Amino acid sequence: MLDRSRGPVIGHFVLRWALATTVGVSVGLPLGLALSAPVGAIVGMVLVTPAILSLGASVLGISQWLVLRDCLHQSAWWIAVTALGFGGGLTVGVVAVEVVGAAVTGAPVRMSSTGTLGLTSSFAVIGICGGLGVGLAQWLWLQRRGYPHSRWILVNVAGFGIAFVVAFLITLGALGDFRSLPSVATFLLVSGFIGGSITSVAARQLQAVTLQVQVE
Repeated sequence: MLDRSRGPVIGHFVLRWALATTVGVSVGLPLGLALSAPVGAIVGMVLVTPAILSLGASVLGISQWLVLRDCLHQSAWWIAVTALGFGGGLTVGVVAVEVVGAAVTGAPVRMSSTGTLGLTSSFAVIGICGGLGVGLAQWLWLQRRGYPHSRWILVNVAGFGIAFVVAFLITLGALGDFRSLPSVATFLLVSGFIGGSITSVAARQLQAVTLQVQVE
């Protein structure tokens, strides 16, 4: 069993993880979108979405790596794994929303003209896909490093799925729209914090396992 005195250490770790995820989402995704033009000129329009989302997700990888580097060996790989997983998952989510939306409505999906129910469903799909992508990628890396975590994928799917939906509804309720810069900033901050808070449950268990290994 772990020493009870390590409780504050684990609590501090959870807070750092939640804040790191908040920074990663709220800074990384806008950064990726801001670089869409130069990135698109390099990789082409077909690959621009996964490229900029993965670039933005690398900031999430870096912020989480800063928390993990003291308890996991070779944790720098976390940055690349997170970038590919979260960026790829978000891309799949966006494409799924566009394909299904076009099939249902018979026209391209436009966020500005989509109703509240449609936007809520869209953010649920994108959040779930993003959580599945990053959860699966990180879980595979943890498995290879000898840190099995059976709930890691599920917690990330639930965490980002819930985070995107709740953040959208909070933003809409507080600001009344979702098209202004303050609305987007609020959504990113709230979704990052909620996603980080929920996934910190799994991250705390991971840190506890590493502490136990170090004690033994």
